[in-house]
Amino acid sequence: MKTKILSILILLLIALPVQAQEQ
Repeated sequence: MKTKILSILILLLIALPVQAQEQ
């Protein structure tokens, strides 16, 4: 479970800057 949560957090950390650049 913890591994799944960690991967989701990492994906969010990667996705947030990408969305910020698109705007």
